[in-house]
Amino acid sequence: MSEPVRELPQASRPTTTGANNDSGPSVRVRGQYSRDVKYTTWTALVFEALARTGDGSYGGVGLPAVAATLGFDGVTGDDFAKHEGMPNALVTAMGDLARLGLVTFENIGWGNELTTFGRDVVDAGLDSIWTELAKIHVSAQQRAFLSKLYEASVIEEDRWADLLLVDVDEVAGLSGVPGGDSAGLIRRIDFLGDLERKGLLEAGPRFGGGPLVDRPTYVAAVLLAETFESLPERAPSSTNASAPTVLKPGAPRPRGRPKGTGYLTDIQEVIAAYRRTKASRSRNPSAIPSVKIVAKELNVSSGVLSNYLKAQGIPWPPE
Repeated sequence: MSEPVRELPQASRPTTTGANNDSGPSVRVRGQYSRDVKYTTWTALVFEALARTGDGSYGGVGLPAVAATLGFDGVTGDDFAKHEGMPNALVTAMGDLARLGLVTFENIGWGNELTTFGRDVVDAGLDSIWTELAKIHVSAQQRAFLSKLYEASVIEEDRWADLLLVDVDEVAGLSGVPGGDSAGLIRRIDFLGDLERKGLLEAGPRFGGGPLVDRPTYVAAVLLAETFESLPERAPSSTNASAPTVLKPGAPRPRGRPKGTGYLTDIQEVIAAYRRTKASRSRNPSAIPSVKIVAKELNVSSGVLSNYLKAQGIPWPPE
């Protein structure tokens, strides 16, 4: 699904001149927010709207219905095909929520719903996961790059917010990320890859000869744009740390609240959990453990494990 690409340098933030100016398609808005909405706030609104829209439904809902719950009437699939305005912002937020394992994002028309993990989180509010996100290590250079990328990418309107794809090479040059010769380009690729693995960067489409375009994610927006209060001080951590807890592949998971997709870092630990679960079934050793049972062994929700397997292209059983 293509997304709009913003050119640098960034122009002044778009302004709203009418009821429909900022939403792309012609839509009627039931209510308006009192001030420009931050992307983190918009994502939380989308998360809560999906929960309300899908309450009691079977098989998920379409994004036009979620838009109506948010107060935007008359939005159709054709509006989403334009890849602009509020509909595009809704798709961006859904993609970030899916990456966190909180929702299942199938397509525009149907199949979108909260995961088991998402249903746990929605009761406490999306900001309840910020404590875990704050444990992701971001180096000074990574923060400088993400700050420039966020500044160039973000659109904040009085009813919605979005993060657009921008030219990474230009942002990298402005923030001192290596480039130029072949060795510098390799370092830049490693640098961007680290940010993707930490869930801070969403890669755009890659076309031969075209610009490299990426955008920051909800996780990056939280770390850059939010103030954390009453959070424990972070101990110095490795620059490679990308998840709150780092375990060796195959090590049993600690019990407690199920974690998000960032908690799964290696297919070998999924295989190890599958083998442990299978070995424990002495009465029927040939039976294949379900995703739900193995997810419990990993201390993640079944939705998180399913999304991880789908993203990695891994069939079930995993061996």
